Amino acid sequence: MVALVLWNTVLSPSPEQTPTTAPTTEESSSPSEHPGEYVPGEDDEPLTGGSPTLTSAPTRPCTIHDGTTRSMASAGTVRGGGIEYDLQEGWSTGIDWGTQESYMVDLASSEQAVEDGWYSVATVGGVEFPDEEGGYPGAQEAARTIFQCDVTRDVVRDLYVDPLEVQDLRDEAITIDGQDAWIVAGTVPLAADQDFGTTDSWDLVVIVIDAPQGPAALVAGAATGIDQQVADLEAIVASLAVVD
Repeated sequence: MVALVLWNTVLSPSPEQTPTTAPTTEESSSPSEHPGEYVPGEDDEPLTGGSPTLTSAPTRPCTIHDGTTRSMASAGTVRGGGIEYDLQEGWSTGIDWGTQESYMVDLASSEQAVEDGWYSVATVGGVEFPDEEGGYPGAQEAARTIFQCDVTRDVVRDLYVDPLEVQDLRDEAITIDGQDAWIVAGTVPLAADQDFGTTDSWDLVVIVIDAPQGPAALVAGAATGIDQQVADLEAIVASLAVVD
């Protein structure tokens, strides 16, 4: 998720760290040490190509929860927060990414290398909004907020084109395994000075599900220059299921 982190869709552990530590960047300490470190401004413009409700910065503080637990997954699946998806061929679960995602707990992830220590990552987990922020706002606002946090936090701003652009934005209600859900997805171009040989953008998907065990989310991405990863991302979304 190299100089910056494409939040939980492509990650790069610090060279000084082992794969079992939470990933950091060369320019920032572990985000789990700074809950809610990004506070949006009041004059943020809508994202290019987005709906009017998707601004270039979230309207919430992008709270990172301090701790996480692990759900027990069956063989061949990745499970967290009462939902799971099929582990894709060539993806692994060997790196502990820590508590990287805003408003998510009980996290589980899989990853696949892209280049030079960068990984595409797919994470599932429960969704929790603090009471002091008004509590869980529903799947629509939760999905939009998590997406916005992913693409606008301070540690990733230089990674993307400026002004920030989301192409082919999808922002709509869906059903996952019979449960109401909301998806926010799109392609996020990288800045011209980001030296990636395999891709110039990332597909990012955020799905929040009103699951029986409580709200849960998938946050996943793929390098658009790697067809196999794009296909794997589609398969991850297609296999997303609610755990009984």
